[in-house]
Amino acid sequence: MVEAVKGKSFVMADIPGLIEGAHEGTGLGHDFLRHIERTRLLVHVVDISGSEGRNPLNDFEMINEELRSYSVDLAAKKQIVVGNKTDLTEDQSDIDSFRKEMESRGYDVFFISAAASDGLDDLMKKITGMLDNLEPVETGIGEQDKEDHKVYRYKKKERDWNIERINETFRITGYSVEKLMKSTNFEDWDSVQRFQGILKKKGVFEELKKMGAGEGSTIEIEGNEFDYIE
Repeated sequence: MVEAVKGKSFVMADIPGLIEGAHEGTGLGHDFLRHIERTRLLVHVVDISGSEGRNPLNDFEMINEELRSYSVDLAAKKQIVVGNKTDLTEDQSDIDSFRKEMESRGYDVFFISAAASDGLDDLMKKITGMLDNLEPVETGIGEQDKEDHKVYRYKKKERDWNIERINETFRITGYSVEKLMKSTNFEDWDSVQRFQGILKKKGVFEELKKMGAGEGSTIEIEGNEFDYIE
């Protein structure tokens, strides 16, 4: 259960693993597709960055073909299209062209970075609003079962990092930044670009400037030191 807007909640199911041939039972296709039949709204998430060498439009069309092949009614469900990993997208034109294509097909399109928690507020509010206007679907879940479900209330993340200045060294601490450090390969250019992009969206660079960081300043994260470059 998710509560994104105070007083309004909905059940969200994360459906992974849909692959080509799912409608024929490939992988766990039938199991996943049966779950989707119980939904009112589909939030179709694609990797807009193509970071794994995949084409987001091809992925979108393949999954929808699986839905159509399994059930005409399933394919007709209302969809929101979400382009994720904007922090890894190097060319803005990729986002613009995907948006134009999806909107020409009549879809509402949102772009987010789950890693940087960017764009999630608007998406969650849109989902809540759309569900208000969609007819309920029989899920087989009784009232007693609903009472046993945990309710997760969505709220925008508070700042979970901090900067401490020690002479010309700026020490950045916090769970999300430390986790980002561990997931970054500093020998890979794309990984470094993602690292910098997420820090920028979190407001770290803006805060560093406010605190007086400039050329020659040292940035320290998890015992690792970086030179600050304007």
